[in-house]
Amino acid sequence: MEETTLSLFLIDIENWRFRLYEAPNNDLYCDFPYSPVSYVDISILLKLTAQETAKIKADRNHLFTMSDDVRDNYKIYLHRALNSKDFLQLDKNDLLEVYSHPMGNRKNEFIAFCKKNKVQEAENYIKEFNKIQEVLYKKINDITPNGGQLSSDKIEEFSFDYCTENYLWIRESGIKALNRWLIWMCWHEGILSK
Repeated sequence: MEETTLSLFLIDIENWRFRLYEAPNNDLYCDFPYSPVSYVDISILLKLTAQETAKIKADRNHLFTMSDDVRDNYKIYLHRALNSKDFLQLDKNDLLEVYSHPMGNRKNEFIAFCKKNKVQEAENYIKEFNKIQEVLYKKINDITPNGGQLSSDKIEEFSFDYCTENYLWIRESGIKALNRWLIWMCWHEGILSK
């Protein structure tokens, strides 16, 4: 029987402070760097408690507070430390780059990629990415009534603003992947200006 590895998806990062991950079951995990010995940078992966998760969801600044606390008091967190080798740490933006393409998404390639990389629940990610694409296209369509058109720059600007406001995990590479599909769809439906 093949051993399964829990996939964690990077949803937020602050260099030298933290890397926040979400598991498919919505549990949050965080990798905090700390240096108990000078000249050595190591990190500690923790599954966040319900209380820590609630604080972080209410205020991202709690991650900075936790980062400081882990760095300054790492010994009190060691009993909670997880072995990062037991987890597949992924970035949803990387998955979106594999999936989202002009002239149709690459579902088969995406499923093969997920299988090769032991990413579970590929169909759920396909549904999530399709939903984001549908929402983006609908919003663009709503702001261009009666045959209105937008330039690719305006579409990309709108997409960037909408995605960064609504998806904590998305970064530039993921938005570019979405935009490849979105620009094509807008061209296909006559919304893209020449």
